[in-house]
Amino acid sequence: MSSFNCEHCGAPCLDSPAGYTTGCEHYPPDVPKIPDIVRQCLVEWMVQTVQEISEDGWAAGWYSGIEHLAWDAMQGKEIDGLQWCSTKRALRKLKAVSDYLGVWVHWDKEVGEPRAIPVWVWVKIHEAKGGRIDD
Repeated sequence: MSSFNCEHCGAPCLDSPAGYTTGCEHYPPDVPKIPDIVRQCLVEWMVQTVQEISEDGWAAGWYSGIEHLAWDAMQGKEIDGLQWCSTKRALRKLKAVSDYLGVWVHWDKEVGEPRAIPVWVWVKIHEAKGGRIDD
């Protein structure tokens, strides 16, 4: 499976390991609609958790590129600074929530704070950086 836009109405149908998280009348989502307040709370938890990992590993509120490092660690890559048991537990939880929501948190330079973006958009950003975390 993969994300696509409906050929009938143009709505994005976003894929995740749990199934399609968004859809339309032509392609309904596989996972139940998450109430907006629950989605907002989970995204806020993701941001706070990435910030805590940044604080623990680098004594920085949002270490430049932490979202890339955490993403790589969630995919199984060993990252210096992310080896503590509590961090590994947090990363497992982050991966589960990211997979369920179909989003990842990313530092938005234009607004000066992190925000959630669809995983398929994030993957393109992450791959374009080619493993570099500096700008």
